[in-house]
Amino acid sequence: MGKVVITDLYNTHLLFLFDNDFELQGLKAYSNSDVDTVYIGRIDEINKGLNAAFVSVGKKKSVFVPLNEIDKKLQKCGNQIPVQIKTDALKTKLPSATTEICIPGEYCVIHIGGKGIHFSKKISNDDRKLLTASIRDISLKGLEEHGIVIRTNAVYLAGKDITPLKSELKTLIRVANRIRQRSQTAKAFTVLYKNDNNIGNEILKLNTDDYTDIVTDDRKTYEKLSKIDVLKNKNIRLYTDEAVSLVNLYSLRTHLDRILDKNVYLKSGGYLIIESTEAFTVIDVNSGKVPGRNKDPENYYLKVNREAAAEVARQMILRNLSGIILVDFINMSKQKNNDTLMKIMADELAKDKLKPTLVDMTKLGIVEITRKKVDLSLDKIIML
Repeated sequence: MGKVVITDLYNTHLLFLFDNDFELQGLKAYSNSDVDTVYIGRIDEINKGLNAAFVSVGKKKSVFVPLNEIDKKLQKCGNQIPVQIKTDALKTKLPSATTEICIPGEYCVIHIGGKGIHFSKKISNDDRKLLTASIRDISLKGLEEHGIVIRTNAVYLAGKDITPLKSELKTLIRVANRIRQRSQTAKAFTVLYKNDNNIGNEILKLNTDDYTDIVTDDRKTYEKLSKIDVLKNKNIRLYTDEAVSLVNLYSLRTHLDRILDKNVYLKSGGYLIIESTEAFTVIDVNSGKVPGRNKDPENYYLKVNREAAAEVARQMILRNLSGIILVDFINMSKQKNNDTLMKIMADELAKDKLKPTLVDMTKLGIVEITRKKVDLSLDKIIML
């Protein structure tokens, strides 16, 4: 099973994901994010053309809220509404927020004012029945006033000791009730809720079945992770060896520098050049100088392109590339080879949980891809 290594490097909190062969599978930067924080906001501007309300949550701190989420009776400048931050600022874009407030936990999420019990798609019907019966046995004021989303982690409790889920539900319901009550009287810019366990949230987003070891050299991080119930079966270690740093032990600086380098070298002898602009990212596939490649150039180009397709998909995840991505593969004369390449590219992109869209291959042989923006790309976060 894989290993998670957590440390600070280049003034950034980083989370490295390695597989059994110690091949880097993912890299995440986490910080003192404002995501999930709930504020009392003040509506400053209504723009029906953009279907947006611009809401202040602090001095010189505004967020974007979809207008259709705000009750029409409240759609007026100066009115106060509770909002929850969904995404931090991206480049020139304001942070986005929502009026549909959710409080996350290890096993469930409480949707304030929502209805019903909902489940992660990964939970089977049989487990859903067991969990539903257990939840309905809970007697707690306000339980029926909120929606409940059961997370994948709860499947390990189905048919067993459901106490951790019940305990968490009670805690989150109390938090939800307190937020609802305070929102009626609190002044603008008041913070109603803040989730300060950012590293815990990042870990819970992972498929924790893929990782058995978690190691960090930060005591606060270690203490936070040790308190997360669903990680009790993991080997969580605090690294304290002063002779060799955690960064040096796992060559983390080398892994990071490779990701930030614009050149990515392939086993076939070819290489990628990755460069980002304000509007899009360009990835150029080069054949390299390999002896004998001219004997059968078409097959050689297909070999390099096949390897490049897999590496492009991998680099998109590692670097958190998003928006429009243009890949200039090596030109091939046979249409069947281009069709093969597009099939391979589609299969590789399907492994990405953000489900990028493979648009098409242009007449110039450039492959167009779009990928959802969920955060800044790694090179924007880490300023060397």
